[in-house]
Amino acid sequence: MLARWEPERGLSLPSFVGLVAQRLVFSRLRSRRRNPFTQEPVDPGTIEASVGSSRLHPPPEDPVAAREFLELLFERLHAELSPKGLEMFYRLYVWQEEPEHIARETCSTVEAIYQWRSRLKKDVAELESNLLRQSDTTANLPLFRQGA
Repeated sequence: MLARWEPERGLSLPSFVGLVAQRLVFSRLRSRRRNPFTQEPVDPGTIEASVGSSRLHPPPEDPVAAREFLELLFERLHAELSPKGLEMFYRLYVWQEEPEHIARETCSTVEAIYQWRSRLKKDVAELESNLLRQSDTTANLPLFRQGA
């Protein structure tokens, strides 16, 4: 961002740095995922108790099954999504780019990117549930959840 500073456009370097910082802060505060004020602290003892009570030793095939399920899910995504949808999926969920950044690079509106994110989240959750219903050997390995 700092490499984009052009003194001919009227801002001094400290003013430009302040503007960039302000935009980044506003972007973080608008984002539900990265906003530090929307996160609820959890007691570490609670986490340890829930993990310890669910399973002491997970079966060794769980990582293999999860990997195979993920590969199958990506194959289906490549088959069912449009090229634009696949690009948005990778940018939003795999590479976790900010919607504002994607909107600038694709000459779209931020609202359109949020619509893509919402639509893709529903599509992937539906695809995941269909794959889990079809497969009786795969454990219930949630990747995306509707309420998340």
